[in-house]
Amino acid sequence: MDCPSCGTHGISLVELEENLCGFKCSSCEGIWVKGFQYWKWLKAHGGILPENPADFAADVPLLDSRQAKICIECGHVMLRNKVGHEIPFYLDRCSVCGGIWFDKSEWETLKSRNLHDEIHLIFTAAWQKDNHKKEVELSYEKSVAEAIGEDEYDRLKSFASWLKKHPQKNLLIGYILQ
Repeated sequence: MDCPSCGTHGISLVELEENLCGFKCSSCEGIWVKGFQYWKWLKAHGGILPENPADFAADVPLLDSRQAKICIECGHVMLRNKVGHEIPFYLDRCSVCGGIWFDKSEWETLKSRNLHDEIHLIFTAAWQKDNHKKEVELSYEKSVAEAIGEDEYDRLKSFASWLKKHPQKNLLIGYILQ
């Protein structure tokens, strides 16, 4: 098998988790996991673990290759999906056979956040829609913070939080708008 990322021939069997094997490239250190192996492991793994916050992310160097990849199982072009959840990389998955390519350290990063058991969800429209919504919200918040300054933005967020919880919030909003 040739590595879908760097094209070298040095892919060898590696155990990622108990009952989950993949194929690791000796050159770029990416890992290929067959789709059926992931599903088999997921079923045996049990319930989904709660997601850890972003500061739990593994402190390992990432290498998110952006080139299109060809599935090493069936030869189809793989699709890229953004992980999101404050994780800056994309995963590549074959839509035909379900195989997944993890660039260097991506598996470790997902595992450190307890997202390694939700990889199948990353490729859903609902996950991607949620990613997009969060990106838009963060962009808006950033632009407001830049426009009024960080200190004022922090005060505004605090006020907004207080206002949302107030039993007379509609009355207060009406007063502010006048």
